[in-house]
Amino acid sequence: MKVTLIVTGPLKKSHPGPSSFDAEEGCTLIQFLSEKASDLVDGSSLRGDLLYLINGIDAEVRGGAAAELQDGDAITVVPIAHGG
Repeated sequence: MKVTLIVTGPLKKSHPGPSSFDAEEGCTLIQFLSEKASDLVDGSSLRGDLLYLINGIDAEVRGGAAAELQDGDAITVVPIAHGG
């Protein structure tokens, strides 16, 4: 199956794109990112400073790191900026 990865903000420098990748059927979000863009995860967890969207919807709605990806999904990774 094909999954698209879109990275925004300063991380886009190391992940220009969007990029389309082959992924195994039943692959989870964390498995996909660990294999294709390991700097966008923290070991076996999603990074707390990034927002992960699947088809424009917060990945948490689909199970977070355990969200099962489907053919044609688009994952968007957005850095969360905090300031004061």
